[in-house]
Amino acid sequence: MTIVRNWPLLIKTALHIKHDPESWDQSAWANRCGTAFCFAGHAIILAGHRFVRSSGGRCLEYVHADGLPDVAMWKDDMHGWLTDARDAAVHLLGIEDSYYPEDLFDSGNTFPEILSQLNRWAREDGVDLPEELHLTDEQIQTIREASVDALDELEKQMLWPEVQSA
Repeated sequence: MTIVRNWPLLIKTALHIKHDPESWDQSAWANRCGTAFCFAGHAIILAGHRFVRSSGGRCLEYVHADGLPDVAMWKDDMHGWLTDARDAAVHLLGIEDSYYPEDLFDSGNTFPEILSQLNRWAREDGVDLPEELHLTDEQIQTIREASVDALDELEKQMLWPEVQSA
């Protein structure tokens, strides 16, 4: 089976986070009030799907399975057919398990690490990323070798440049 990454959605998601970093929270698929999402959560929302709480659930980690034919799903008494956020995002983004979706989904990922992964995949697939998402090979290597503090600083520079220049 040939895996085809969904580059329009991958790019749209990264640009959305870059332009609205306050709506990004990599620590959860969706925060409790549904106002901030991780990379996968943003992709789900941008693709037109919505999160729900399963019966008795407290967090937003399930997605309506409408339009997601190739994912594991179950019937919830309150909401109908649901699937896990991870399965929905993997399907929507075209990054099957062999492509290590945790490179995008891990809750500890910084924006530079996510952007670095997108750039590596773009090079593999021969995809030209928009200039504001493009990293040089040197930048990718710097991100790979950076300490946690250095990654936090790079993230601030990438997502809040106006604060850095003030």
